[in-house]
Amino acid sequence: MLISDNNSFLDAERESMASYLRDSGLVVSCASFLFGEKNKNPKTLVSLVHDILQDKISKKSCIILLGGGITGNVGGFAASILYRGIRFVHVPTTLMHMVDSSTGGKQATNTKYGKNTIGSFFEPEFIFIDHRYIQTLPERQIRNGLAECIKHALCQDTEFFTFILNNSKALLKKEVTSHSRLVEKTIKLKLTTLDKDSYELNDGMVLVYGHTIGNAVESASRYTLTHGEAVSIGMVAAAKISEALGIADDDLVARHIAILEKIGLPTRIPKELSRKVILKFLEYDKKYVDKPMTFMLLTDVGKIYMKNGLVPKQVEPDVVKAVIDSLY
Repeated sequence: MLISDNNSFLDAERESMASYLRDSGLVVSCASFLFGEKNKNPKTLVSLVHDILQDKISKKSCIILLGGGITGNVGGFAASILYRGIRFVHVPTTLMHMVDSSTGGKQATNTKYGKNTIGSFFEPEFIFIDHRYIQTLPERQIRNGLAECIKHALCQDTEFFTFILNNSKALLKKEVTSHSRLVEKTIKLKLTTLDKDSYELNDGMVLVYGHTIGNAVESASRYTLTHGEAVSIGMVAAAKISEALGIADDDLVARHIAILEKIGLPTRIPKELSRKVILKFLEYDKKYVDKPMTFMLLTDVGKIYMKNGLVPKQVEPDVVKAVIDSLY
């Protein structure tokens, strides 16, 4: 079965791919669901599962997920629970999905309590990346994906940080050679991390740098902010926490802001977002506002804070609240 969301480009692409697969002798059916982060929810998941079951799909079948991270997350979650797991393949069509959500096996949906609050770990058979899809994306979606690339650069690779900083115009203009290097390097950095700690308990927390506050900001915005925009704000927040705790290099915050603003990503919380609502969503990030929260922090670009071999850092809620206030 070939699944995508229902935006007009993917409708046409899905039918074209289905036709090609049928001509190759395969039996192919199609399904779609409503486009947008607001539709990444349990209702969509159940509806998609019912569509798949109605088509009499079997344990031997394979689901092809064509689209961005929402299609990948919801479709991957459906694949993980159907018959206790059936094969699926990612064909990412957005930069964000290419460099981030297609790798790592994390499948999820949102709930009223926040982003990705129910989900599973379930790996695809393979991921097929076609760089031509980059050329179809609006600039905001390029920036969205670049936020996750910058995350890896900030945490793991100073040369990659410099590459993004020096090639920002080419990346925003979707220059092919720059994007090929960007995607390949980001995936390699992520796979290196996953090999060490796929469940993000220690070294793997690199993958959620900036996401604790970022996910809360994204949920509080009711998804008017893209994931990358919210994570951008969350990474600045993490740098400010490092600064507040006295573990950061003098220019850590400034270097975060410099690279993010050069790409055109936000570094402050929109004034219309409620501090109270952001703090409420933080409660559902497996941490609580009324006791120390767990963060992955940096001391400098490319240098992860670690004590006695442990990455997680406990941060008192007063520090978190003060940093959030400073971002308005």
